[in-house]
Parts: sequence; structure tokens; C-alpha cells
Amino acid sequence: EGAGAGLFIHCAADVRQYAPAGQLWRTNVEGTRHVIDLCQRHRLQLAHISTIAVNKVHSLGAGGKGQGAGEYSPNGDDYCPNSQTPKLPNSLIERLSDSPTPYLQSKAEAERVVSEAVRQERLQAQILRVGNLTARQSDGVFQRHAETNAFHLLAEALQALDCYPAPLADVVVDLSPVDVTARRLVDALAQPFDGRVTDLSSPDKTTVGALARGWQLQPVGTDEFMRRVGTSSLTDIQRMVTKGWLHLTF
Repeated sequence: EGAGAGLFIHCAADVRQYAPAGQLWRTNVEGTRHVIDLCQRHRLQLAHISTIAVNKVHSLGAGGKGQGAGEYSPNGDDYCPNSQTPKLPNSLIERLSDSPTPYLQSKAEAERVVSEAVRQERLQAQILRVGNLTARQSDGVFQRHAETNAFHLLAEALQALDCYPAPLADVVVDLSPVDVTARRLVDALAQPFDGRVTDLSSPDKTTVGALARGWQLQPVGTDEFMRRVGTSSLTDIQRMVTKGWLHLTF
């Protein structure tokens, strides 16, 4: 119980895309509530680590058009002062039942819990959204349990299918080396803890088409792609991740 002004970086999460919803909720939502309580008791600022996929769901909920900072009414529940990326509006939480992954639902709700505590002036916090985390830029080492990483699963599925949906060739893909992301996170901590949301994804983007060419994948129509997904020997988790990717992209 010191003078306060300490910092809690909350990056613990269950990142399994299709784990049982109850397990994800206990870890990612209830766990975040416990962190908020701890920060309140000890007067700690909170850096809450989230995912840019939450922002993708926001864009889908806005009719496919992302909203920039300052487009919400400052008197409404959706307002996020000084945001670099928009926060998920409360009105979208109910629509997340259509989300392709229980993981994404839990991360969106965790953001809402943090934002609510900031609005109620119970907490000083930032929300920091990381991108598709990839191997360290310095030495190429990837995370343990790579089989739980959604992008890794998607890459394996596309290569097993030996094709990709041609209409998605120009879709931008973020690849964020984990060590580069860590440095961007440290830089972001110099900003005020006023509820802002910051995109930590890599500024260097590629496209689905560029990745597909590197993997020597054949472009096919969307219907043919879905036919192959349905008749392939993909694992259940690979199939779900692939369908979830299409759901978020189209």
C-alpha cells in the first residue's frame, strides 16, 4: 500500500481461439476484473493488452467501415478520449454472438470491463492492441505451443489446401514480430492512462496475395475454396480458424 503510481501490465490471457467459452471467460474476463480490483486497491495504473482482432469486429459492426478517433459523441458510452484506434462500443457486445471465436468474444468483453472502470473514474488505464504476433525479429524464435496461435493455424491450413480465395488477394495482413511489439508497447507506456486505445501492430504490412505467392498457393474462387475446406483433411481447429478468418474478412 505505497504511494501508488505503480504500473500493472496485464498480458496474461487464454489465447486458444476455440477453447470452451466458460474457460475463456473465467481467464480473460473474470481475470481482468480481478486485475482491476488489484489496481484499485494498490493505486496502480493498468496497461491492458488486447488484440487488433477486436477492432476488426468493431469495423464489421459499423457496416464494414472503421471509425476513427473522435467520431463518437463525447456524451455517449462509446466515446474514447484521445484514442488512436476506436474502442469497441457497448452496443456491439450483444452482436459478438456472431463472432467466429469464443476467444474474440472474451477479449472484447475484457476491453469493455476496463473501459467501464475508466469511465467511472475507478481506474487509470490504457488498452494496447497487439497484432498477429510472429517469431522474434532478432533470432526467429516463435512462441511455445505454436499450435494455439490462430495465424499459425491459418497458415498451416492454407498450405494444406494449396490454395487461397482470390478475392482476398489485396487484403492487408499484419505480421508483428513479438520483440518489435514489446518495444512498441514500452514506448506506448509514456502516453497518459486516460482510457486511450493504441494499435501496436506492425506498421509494415503485407497482403494475402503476397503471402500466397511466397507459399506458392493457387488462387481459386470463394465457392471453390469453401468446397475444399469442407472436403479436406484439415483438423477441426484448422477448419474453424479458416472459416473464422473468412467471416472477419468479408
